[in-house]
Amino acid sequence: MFAALLLYNWFRLVEELQDAFTAAVSTAVLGLLPLMLLFEKAVMLEIPSLALVVCSIRYWIDYLDRGRKRSLYAFGLWLSAALLCKQTSVFVLLFCVLTLVATGKWERLWNRDAAKVAALVCVLVGPFYGFMLVSQGNAVAQDLGSHRMSGFEKWTFYWRTLPRLFSAPLLALSVLGIALARRWNAQEQFSVMISWLVAGYATFTFFGQREERFAIYWFPVLVYFAAGLLTQYFRLARVRFAMRWVAVALVCFLAARGWSYERPYISGYQNVASRLVQTYGSGIVLFDGRVPGNFVFYMRALDPHRQFLVLRKSLYVNDVRRSASSQELVHSREDVMDLFKNLGIRFVVVSEEDPEFNSQRILRDFVQSAQFHLLGRFPIASNQANWSGYSLLLYENKNWAPPVNQWLSIRMLTLNHDIVVPLDRFDFVHNTVKPTGMVGK
Repeated sequence: MFAALLLYNWFRLVEELQDAFTAAVSTAVLGLLPLMLLFEKAVMLEIPSLALVVCSIRYWIDYLDRGRKRSLYAFGLWLSAALLCKQTSVFVLLFCVLTLVATGKWERLWNRDAAKVAALVCVLVGPFYGFMLVSQGNAVAQDLGSHRMSGFEKWTFYWRTLPRLFSAPLLALSVLGIALARRWNAQEQFSVMISWLVAGYATFTFFGQREERFAIYWFPVLVYFAAGLLTQYFRLARVRFAMRWVAVALVCFLAARGWSYERPYISGYQNVASRLVQTYGSGIVLFDGRVPGNFVFYMRALDPHRQFLVLRKSLYVNDVRRSASSQELVHSREDVMDLFKNLGIRFVVVSEEDPEFNSQRILRDFVQSAQFHLLGRFPIASNQANWSGYSLLLYENKNWAPPVNQWLSIRMLTLNHDIVVPLDRFDFVHNTVKPTGMVGK
């Protein structure tokens, strides 16, 4: 849905700046880029965020050009949605400032309607950001300050990733389009699009959190200059006609490549979850492996009555990511034994790989003891090389007993407090047979 919203508004934006043919080519190229095809099917916020950003920028450009109040208020609503969707959308604010500097249309900012829209955005977005900073201020600071780089590496990070993510030939075409843009593009349109690139680069370069996927926010602009060069630059009728056929050929090539594009995948987690749910009635499961969300997803999908409880933050916890800060929660074999006793852990799912933390090594040594029975080894299939030979091992604790603790405490480094859950709310933790009713509250 968000991909459709993105492509529709991008088409309308380019159509308003150039013509329908250029809009069609640039929209098709944008939608067929491999990174776009990947994130259209990924449960991540890049496509929704980019869609909302394009919507807000489209109406801001229209407001700069025509000064229509309707476009200004639409910009405020779309900008609010973008900021609430993902904090990376903050680069739009810098984009607006740069476009005002480039066009000199400061009267668009100093008026009553602009003040009303600014107040509207503050009302819609302010409470969420205020609450986030109060409740997760340390985590936000840690996240923005992580992945620190310096010098040449810092300033060239995104330029080094673009040739691979956007493709080197297309990037070369975009750079050529930018270099020759004064011949085929109006000065104000050129300034606005360059402001988009500069705003994104400046914002994400100074973010401590540098992610290659953030380059996706520049893809529309790069596609705009590449498509515009092919469809608008050439003046002679015959050459112009031929280059437009080149643009169509480019779209066909990308479509053929996109049709055969295989998104990265991993499969096999469902087999472990199915074995547990279909064979055993209930229990508390300790999971330690890559992508725990995949296992949790299938456990929830196959266990609608919530007869199983999955623990994935019992050995160690991370503050957003491991490179930021981590904290181990168990330090010895005795700690692991107490963990099983206190929480009544019945099943263990561990990955068959070299662990990173000492607590993970202790757990893997512990499940090799006579106290545990190996129920199965489940290979994980993937088209990614780093998943080759990866498997999950399922163990049952033969000495399982109901939990001693009355509370389950989940360590939270991203909050000012831990999450505490009363275990007596879950009826199944005291049962060894499959209950017929709903699991508690």
